[in-house]
Amino acid sequence: MPTSPVRTKGEGLLPFNQHLQEARPRELLMPARIARDWASQRDLAKLGPVKKFFWTPEENHTYEFLFFSAIPTFGDDGNYIALLHDLWADSNPDDFLLALKKFPLYCSGADRKHKSPVTAYGWDHGEKGTQVSVNLLCQWPESDKDLEKFEVFLEDAKGKAIGSMVADHKPTLFQKKYGTAACVREVFLTNQSNAPLKLLPEWMEFHVMHGVEHFFIYTFDDTDPGMEAVMTPYINSGLATRIHFNQYPERHVRHHRLMTDCLFRAKNRATWLMPTIDTDEYLHVDPTVFKGQDTPKDYLNTAWDAVIDHFQANRSEVYSLNFELYRFSRSPRNLVEISSMFREEKNNKNNEGRSKFVVNVHNVHGLWIHFPTNWNEGTYAIDVPKQLLYGNHYRYEDHILYGQKDPTANIRDQSLAGEVRPLMKALEKRFGEEPRQLLERLSYLSPLQDVEIRRQRSKGRNKLDALDEWTFQQDEDRKRAAVARQSDNTGGAALYKELPSKLARLLTMNYLST
Repeated sequence: MPTSPVRTKGEGLLPFNQHLQEARPRELLMPARIARDWASQRDLAKLGPVKKFFWTPEENHTYEFLFFSAIPTFGDDGNYIALLHDLWADSNPDDFLLALKKFPLYCSGADRKHKSPVTAYGWDHGEKGTQVSVNLLCQWPESDKDLEKFEVFLEDAKGKAIGSMVADHKPTLFQKKYGTAACVREVFLTNQSNAPLKLLPEWMEFHVMHGVEHFFIYTFDDTDPGMEAVMTPYINSGLATRIHFNQYPERHVRHHRLMTDCLFRAKNRATWLMPTIDTDEYLHVDPTVFKGQDTPKDYLNTAWDAVIDHFQANRSEVYSLNFELYRFSRSPRNLVEISSMFREEKNNKNNEGRSKFVVNVHNVHGLWIHFPTNWNEGTYAIDVPKQLLYGNHYRYEDHILYGQKDPTANIRDQSLAGEVRPLMKALEKRFGEEPRQLLERLSYLSPLQDVEIRRQRSKGRNKLDALDEWTFQQDEDRKRAAVARQSDNTGGAALYKELPSKLARLLTMNYLST
């Protein structure tokens, strides 16, 4: 039976609240304004289209730079501007990195002021399949730390200009160095069982409750407007800043760009960073970590040093803390995800050991979804046993919809049961609406599918750019891979062998191993 329209308190739940007054808006279209038109007082940076330069270090060897971000940072982690270069469509990334090591580059300000050699961080410690970026650091005078805009010039060893780019930020948005910060991925739809706008506020509120002090929120040109609506209360309260990309590549490219950008935004701003914890992932910490005392309420800010103490280590020597995940069944539509009490018996999907992590920001210079790829020499990671720390992963499967029983989740686990009621109360306080109704309404809001957005963006062009063409082909291959692995991974493995090397690496990382 239909319920009555919602009456919200104060100024209302969301900017598009008038669009949500239907009793059960199952396929409700969102308002027209999308992320490229959204502006707030706490926008940290807006990044333009990828900057493309060509570099010919020796005859008959020309390399292409694709810089997607430039980030100024000043403090104990160093004074420099990070230039982030994308290698997703590069067929020979190893050759590119070798060339950077063999033929030095230099950077400077205008008129070649404070010229210095560029430091390049690749995937020195990453495994095969993670060669997707090189991060270049350009040393910069600390005396410029209060500026908001910088122009960086690149040249080769012979003084030949390669190109220039602008880096900007707003240092006044940060009043202190945070203990723990988190990167917040943009919302998108990959299948009809997904409900990204429901997941976002409950994940944010849980992490605010438990000690995350700052959130770096990321949007792209066609990010759904629901994200603005849901995130505005956190931005207005000073808990978050936003970084916007004026582009919309394939979702794995987006994910990598934002996590890498976020790492360098966090330099000198945070001690610990949660770079790839998704909005369907929550952490449980056992009281043993805190020497038998009750787990403190702000454990997402205090657990990392407590884990290091538990293993009698020193923070300066640790680059990351890695932990396992258990896949949980989903909650009902009108409850927070952590209300689900059943999980699979084995950790991680297919028990193949993919983990997540938090990083010691000072020691890490490159990331992949499941692990860092570059860190300071002499530092190490701690693989935290699941008896002390693990992640609850409330993950959708394509074939399981809300309200359907998940046959593989049959182990009762109440690790976060005590957090359900406080989280529901916190949501009501934040948004001014009865939380069950809020969550159910948000669960019915469906952004456009990721691939459809990019197809719409391509209309009016004679040809897609090379990276979009490549990623559209990837979408088709991923669909074939998903079909091939319905029963087991045999078919997916066979498909993997047929694909070009670059795409094969991505399938290895994102399908055969997750």
